[in-house]
Amino acid sequence: DKWLHGLESQIQSDDYGKDLTSVNILLKKQQMLENQMEVRKKEIEELQSQAQALSQEGKSTDEVDSKRLTVQTKFMELLEPLSERKHNLLASKEIHQF
Repeated sequence: DKWLHGLESQIQSDDYGKDLTSVNILLKKQQMLENQMEVRKKEIEELQSQAQALSQEGKSTDEVDSKRLTVQTKFMELLEPLSERKHNLLASKEIHQF
């Protein structure tokens, strides 16, 4: 859950670079964020599988489901801002190239 807050603050940054070099650095950081999101997506899917396995064993999954749902919801809420940030960085790169 802490990693979500860290990602959120990075995604919400309004720094789009002041020159081509800084934009390229920010685009590399953006790619790292996207890669990190992909890894976390797999972790969330694994958590869901584990919760289903517990449920099939007849064990209570209320707490696990609650945490999983919270993380999954927050994760999904970050996808659009992540995409918007990439779009803005690419636009900034285009501006600084000329």
